[in-house]
Amino acid sequence: MASLTESLRTTKETPAEALARIQAGFSKNDALVVALFAARGIDPADVEPRVNVLTYRAWQAKGRQVCRGERSVKISTYIPIPAKLDAVTGKVIEPASSRPWTAAVFHVSQTKAVQS
Repeated sequence: MASLTESLRTTKETPAEALARIQAGFSKNDALVVALFAARGIDPADVEPRVNVLTYRAWQAKGRQVCRGERSVKISTYIPIPAKLDAVTGKVIEPASSRPWTAAVFHVSQTKAVQS
């Protein structure tokens, strides 16, 4: 059985998957994200988590590139882990759960549109 670290290295999330996961719902981090970007001089009224504050891969999925040298804001979140099923019987070996994760997010003002 592969360790958690090995499985993280082998499973890369596509930009589209990152965007879909981020836009899935409300986060307890919303107020924190607004406060951290406000501390960096961005107007709190211009900060909308999961709308104009996204991860690097999510910005790529939206056709934008994070500008060189921009610093992210780190937030703690939980990533869902699906249940593991036995291939023969179909019974649940390990139930669904979640694991902690630190995500780096960027504001839209830290990105630029990708030239095609």
